[in-house]
Amino acid sequence: MSNKVLVTPDMFHPDAVTLLKESGFEVVFTKPTRQVTEDEVRQNIMDAVAYVVGSNPLTATTISEGKGLKLIARFGVGYDAIDWRYAMQNGITVTVTAGANEQSVADMALALMLSISRQIPYFDRSIRDGQWTPQIMTHEMWSKTVGIMGTGRIGKAVAKRVAGFDATILAYDAYPDYSWAERANVTYVSKEQLLAESDYISLHLPLNKETDRIVDASFLEQMKPTAFLINTARGQLVDESALYEALARKSIGGAGLDVYNKEPLSKDSPLYLLDNCVLTHHVSSHTKEAMRRMSLQCAEEIIRMGKGEPPQHSIPEKL
Repeated sequence: MSNKVLVTPDMFHPDAVTLLKESGFEVVFTKPTRQVTEDEVRQNIMDAVAYVVGSNPLTATTISEGKGLKLIARFGVGYDAIDWRYAMQNGITVTVTAGANEQSVADMALALMLSISRQIPYFDRSIRDGQWTPQIMTHEMWSKTVGIMGTGRIGKAVAKRVAGFDATILAYDAYPDYSWAERANVTYVSKEQLLAESDYISLHLPLNKETDRIVDASFLEQMKPTAFLINTARGQLVDESALYEALARKSIGGAGLDVYNKEPLSKDSPLYLLDNCVLTHHVSSHTKEAMRRMSLQCAEEIIRMGKGEPPQHSIPEKL
């Protein structure tokens, strides 16, 4: 069996590289995720036994070049960009770093809530431009209603944080966890009730055919005119044109976005023109702590594979 591990994420931690090398693996890096081409991956995957993949697409054509490939370790939790069906049909395990970045993403969701409701980016730009605008009024987050759409690990971590703001917490999920909700003082409600009552709506849903563009014009029309939308999950959950119209008309209070339909966000996106929209660079999980945890989880999955042991966090889909 080959001992080559191909790695694309440039944030793959040195501790994980050391762990793999000590276990007898050769670690080879491609160009960073946002620069790597599919051709480069194909050329390097040919003799690899495992591939640590970032957010770059991984097609069946590319996977097929890995004749000795046994494991695709996703550096993250979303795997919609991977042709996982082809991989599984060909005996290739696909794993994710479940639980490694939940605290970092939950932190970012809370940061975006505070940033947009208190207009922190606006005030930062204003004072740097020599303006003094203390007359601008913002909103408290204290004792508001927070709606969490999707109560997996990250959604639950967000709920724990907003509880400290004395928030009323509503939740919507296709598969409710009522036992957790009772312990966490969270109330599961219909999507319609969550939209109508929430002052903040934080998206933590997976991307699938049911959730693709779930935030459309109808969704936004049901939100309170003072409510804020937060998305740290998947850009494709949101119809960006509909969101722009709602923000431009001020039919909702604002939005905090870390993810977009296409990334990087196009330079001509009208979202840049809005003061009631905070934009970040798909960096919710980009903390030193999360990157190390994710790297080590990928390395540990590869080492288990090398020993013939089952993975700890393979994807849940079945063929």
